[in-house]
Amino acid sequence: MYNTKVFMIQNSLGPSVYGNLFTMDQNEAEITAYVDGAVGHAVKHNSKYKVALLIEPPAVMGPVYEWVYRNHTYFDLIMTHDKGLASIPDSKFVYYPIWPKIWIPPDDRKLYDKTKMTSAIFSAQNNTRGHKFRHEIVKAFENSNVIDLYGREYNPIENKTEGIADYRYHIVVENQECGYASEKVNDAFCCGAIHIYWGNKPSNIHDFYNCEGVLMFETIDELKNIMNNVISEEHYSSKKKVVEQNYNLAKDLTLDLIYWEYGIKNFAEQRGLVSK
Repeated sequence: MYNTKVFMIQNSLGPSVYGNLFTMDQNEAEITAYVDGAVGHAVKHNSKYKVALLIEPPAVMGPVYEWVYRNHTYFDLIMTHDKGLASIPDSKFVYYPIWPKIWIPPDDRKLYDKTKMTSAIFSAQNNTRGHKFRHEIVKAFENSNVIDLYGREYNPIENKTEGIADYRYHIVVENQECGYASEKVNDAFCCGAIHIYWGNKPSNIHDFYNCEGVLMFETIDELKNIMNNVISEEHYSSKKKVVEQNYNLAKDLTLDLIYWEYGIKNFAEQRGLVSK
């Protein structure tokens, strides 16, 4: 499928990102991709073509975004899910809607029979607005017993499947509100859950998934309304076709697929690295 290779320099994603497109062997590739905090290496490298892949959101990697904006001349292509950066009137800035990582093991990606209502998986982190809002949700619902809460801070589980598979609905709060659709989104769809999602109309999730299968909220009061007046067995059953559609969009996501289709393919074709 991919007639070229991309040498990837990264220190945060682990070895599983290397496959049919991305490689650890620099001799295989004419294109070098620099991920997040590794973008500074582009200054001293002599790769023929240089690509910046911005994955973490500005709320987490603000200085990296500022550095790339100031030093964009070092790159031939900059791929970002940040719509503000992607809107810069320079063709090298390219938008992609979703971070394609999935933590659900391949054998666990299926449409489960649902026996429970709502879950959430929250970490102990407390740095970004999203981190803090998760803890606000926990406090707001701590005496209600309407959310089954998982995560190292609350109820540790071996893998995320345990916290999603049995549930019709799963609450997802990203590290920042507007933009950035992360693996949290993909994981829940891979288990057939409807998202109760902290976001709004500009959120990237609308650009990839069918949001008829997503319940949006921006405030604790809006979340309470969803929990009290919207979710039910009947509501979930009425969304079965959308649940299946989003499951099929999510279950086979890979870094290769997203970064190729949303930017690298066109870049490589324009430079004669692959045939159109």
